[in-house]
Amino acid sequence: MRVKALKKGYLENLRWEYEALEELKAHIYAGWKIDHDLFKQLSKVNENILRTMKAQNVQRGALYLNSKDENLVELFDAFFGEIVFVDPILQRIYIHNTTMPEALGI
Repeated sequence: MRVKALKKGYLENLRWEYEALEELKAHIYAGWKIDHDLFKQLSKVNENILRTMKAQNVQRGALYLNSKDENLVELFDAFFGEIVFVDPILQRIYIHNTTMPEALGI
């Protein structure tokens, strides 16, 4: 989807950012292909954490980007959707950073 948009010139102003996103994505995906068992284990732990938090109604904040530049918002969403929510370590950091301490009774 990103490459198609770039070919149309739609996101030309963010071309370098999307190229960097694709390089980062390729690097992360290649690393997890090497240690796929660890990837599955960590992903399963994250699923359990999220399921438990949902069952206990633990409130989490969300990270949003407010911008008039729709292309920038799309890039931000792509970064989270294609990198952060895919990589289990980055996802765990995201879960931690979006969970309010008071929601955990800390």
